[in-house]
This record gives sequence, structure tokens and C-alpha cells, in this order.
Amino acid sequence: MSPILDSIGSVKAYGWGKFVAAVPTSFESIATTTINSASYSIGFTNIPQTFTHLQVRGIIRSNRSGSPTEGFNIRLNDNSSNSYTYHRLYGDGATVTSDGEGGNSGGPFGGIPASTALASVYAGVVFDILDYTDTNKYKTIRQFTAVDRNGAGTVFYGSNLYYANTNAITQFYLFGSSAENLSQYSTLALYGIKVAE
Repeated sequence: MSPILDSIGSVKAYGWGKFVAAVPTSFESIATTTINSASYSIGFTNIPQTFTHLQVRGIIRSNRSGSPTEGFNIRLNDNSSNSYTYHRLYGDGATVTSDGEGGNSGGPFGGIPASTALASVYAGVVFDILDYTDTNKYKTIRQFTAVDRNGAGTVFYGSNLYYANTNAITQFYLFGSSAENLSQYSTLALYGIKVAE
């Protein structure tokens, strides 16, 4: 794995507006998946319900034609209702921009290289699905995406809220924001994080 995919840690919320850093007591590899040919999506099903949080690390590229960059999204439990919102901060070394939106059919992440980007360059992606088994709260995702485009790279940092229901998360997948597919060799590694209460 690239150094860019190092862990970004774990945070657990207590009460309203109070966040306390939690030291992971267990960080366990669950599964890894790789696209062997271009595919609409990549993800995991039948996720074990034995951890506090999930972390995913990966490399992703799109085959969208005529574009150097493609957006991508996440769907939890195969739910495509307009129940995702996001906040995002991103910069390219010269300009910093922020945005956010609600009522999406998938949770938007950052940008990934597409067909006209430098060949064989993939975005590094790390995201946490926090308290994914907790049926008393909506699910929050903290995400980080970065890509180098030969000196014109971009870093994205943001969060997503899934508010369709409070069901435990048993599956998710990532997909492009347009009709094009994710590229061959896009890879995700899924980890479970246990935290002492």
C-alpha cells in the first residue's frame, strides 16, 4: 500500500458536539477486493457486525471518456434514496474550495482520475464508516481522497451523512458519478476497528 493510505485514526462521538479521540484496541483486516475488468461499482457485502467502526483504504480510477477527473459516490445497504448529504473541503496547492449539499442518491466523495488523466494514475482513498452497527443513530462517513496529476493534484477531505434509516450497515459500494465504469485494478481493502468503551 502507498504511504498515502496510512490510517487516519478513529473518533467516537459522545453527547452533543463533543468529540473524544478513541484509541483503537483492535485493527483487523476483513477483506480485499480488486476489479479485474472495468466495472460499474466496487464494494463489500455481508460485512461482519463485530466491530465499532469500519475503515476502507483503496486506489480508484474511472474510465470516463474525455475527462481528466470523475466524481464518485458511496451507497450504503444498496439504498439509492435521496438520503445522503455531504460537506467537503478540497485544494490543489493554489486554491482551497468548500462545498456541501443534501438530498443526494449517493454520498459524494472527492475526484478520481479519468481516461484523459496521466495513464496508470489512481486516486488514494481512505474513509471511515463510524459506529456502523449502532441502530440508534444515522451513519456518518469521514473521507479523504488525494490524487497526483503530474503536478496538478488535488486533496479532498469531507464527511457524509446517511439519514434514510438507522439500520446497521451490512454492505456498501462505490460508483462513478456518471454512466462510465471504474477502471480495472481499482482496489479496496476493508478493516474493522474495535474501540474500548
